[in-house]
Amino acid sequence: MHAEEDAVLKLKPNMSGKRVGINMIVIRITKTNVLQTSKPCAQCVRKMRIIPEKKGYKIENIYYSNGAETLVKTRLSNLEREEKHYSRCMRERNQN
Repeated sequence: MHAEEDAVLKLKPNMSGKRVGINMIVIRITKTNVLQTSKPCAQCVRKMRIIPEKKGYKIENIYYSNGAETLVKTRLSNLEREEKHYSRCMRERNQN
């Protein structure tokens, strides 16, 4: 399970009746404290759209490390339009 999926599954249902905007930060750091690429994969992007909405939330901004020692700020709709990123596990699963 990726961190994004784990985070959205742990959201408590919003009972206010009004959709609440939230931000997500996804960072990967090596044991030597070097930022690694943590761009959400296609599967996580889909889950970040579906799961929060069912619980009464909307992800407004997503921040992720790009491996060049910087953070990228984007919106879920941008990730949905961009070329899809697939995790190593998903690439290996699709090859079999």
